[in-house]
Amino acid sequence: MAQTSEHRPAELESWPLKARAGYLSVQLGDLVMRRVEAALLPLGLKPREYDVMACILAGHGLSQQELSRSLGVYAPGLVGVIDGLERRGLVARQRSGQDRRRYVLSLTAAGASLLDQANAVVSALDARVFGILSASDKAALEALLRQVLTAREVSEG
Repeated sequence: MAQTSEHRPAELESWPLKARAGYLSVQLGDLVMRRVEAALLPLGLKPREYDVMACILAGHGLSQQELSRSLGVYAPGLVGVIDGLERRGLVARQRSGQDRRRYVLSLTAAGASLLDQANAVVSALDARVFGILSASDKAALEALLRQVLTAREVSEG
């Protein structure tokens, strides 16, 4: 049986890892991911599908390769997600006018409509999770997280 925070031994509450930014980031990420999954479920979307659709809309004609780089996802692993969204009529692939070997991705009208609904759900969730922070604290947190992620991408890439 899993222990709740009320039943954990006191020594775990002062566990050194709990003071680490990485540990706290992972815990927050897990919490947010579970809530995003639950929030998107009634719309028939998974978080990865939501990410793909949002990136396609923001990218204005990205190819699958460009999309995989933008999301930091292995390209062959993304093909199945795009195939599924295409089968559902949410995403369209079209040959590029500049390079016939390249396909560009776009949202269909149904995809754009579903993405609008998903954005509203995710924004409401974001407000609930981070509502305890002032607007300036939330902006500072987002800036710090972007700074760490960007530095990590630069050092790994």
